[in-house]
Amino acid sequence: FVLTMTITLLSVFAIERAEAQRQTAQVAQTAQAVAAGLERRFNANSAYLRSSAALFATQKLVEAPLFRTFVRQLQLDGRLAGSDGIGWALRINRADIPTVEAVMRKGGAADFAVRSLPGTARPTVVPVMFLEPDSERNRRAIGFDMYSDPVRRQAMNRAEQTGQPTATGKVVLQQEGDGEAPGFLVYMPVFTLQPDAGGRRLRGFVYSPFNGQSFLESAIGRDQLQGAGVRLFDGDDRAAQPLAAIAPEEISGRVVRRPLDLAGHDFVVEIEAPAFPPLSAMSALTLMFGLLAATLLLLLARLLTQQAVEDRIALAWFEQQ
Repeated sequence: FVLTMTITLLSVFAIERAEAQRQTAQVAQTAQAVAAGLERRFNANSAYLRSSAALFATQKLVEAPLFRTFVRQLQLDGRLAGSDGIGWALRINRADIPTVEAVMRKGGAADFAVRSLPGTARPTVVPVMFLEPDSERNRRAIGFDMYSDPVRRQAMNRAEQTGQPTATGKVVLQQEGDGEAPGFLVYMPVFTLQPDAGGRRLRGFVYSPFNGQSFLESAIGRDQLQGAGVRLFDGDDRAAQPLAAIAPEEISGRVVRRPLDLAGHDFVVEIEAPAFPPLSAMSALTLMFGLLAATLLLLLARLLTQQAVEDRIALAWFEQQ
């Protein structure tokens, strides 16, 4: 009995070890799929930002109807899932704000006004001029001076230096209104050449705002997670609120983390493995079979021992007779 149960327990241990390795590989594969999905979604959006930047770089004047037509011609329906669209932010001096407001109102934006965050009076402002598609949510961002926010300003300055799409850290989008759902933005700088000056001048930024939760859910399907959970963090700060999260079906506490570079900014994808039963089905069957076999052997040994005792008693009785 002891020998059979020892073999059974060793077999269960080997099965559970192999199952744990399989589960770890599965979670790592899920993390890879999530990261690849986020990168795919992000790279597609960056391509549209580059196309939009080319429009502003080649046209001296881009008014709202032209920009709206251009965005529609890109046929972005369904391709920018997770993003609130594509916008244009013009870089101007604070002294030119009245002139810009007058031009925008004359062009049809009757309520256009540049607004900065309280307590900021920087000489340079970068207000949102257009944001497509035109929706009530996106209209909340029109006129907002993104340069007045330090997180946005840092990303814009880095984009100007590199000339590449650049993502911000975690922010709350103007589109959220009174809400506090976190998100981020991606800026693509637009330059105008100045041959006489021997260089180029920053004209503004084409950009896309992202709601973190929508971006995550658009990049990875729940069926791909197979019960696992996902959290997207800005950088390596796990103590902060995640940008987005999809809860696992059951909490297991087993986590795989993967760094992710999106447009020059560091993000972290955290995958929490789904909860598994204490014993796999194969281990449970092996344990039950081993216990049954050991019990049968124990009963057989008991019967044989009992038969031997009875035989000895019978033999002793015959000898006495």
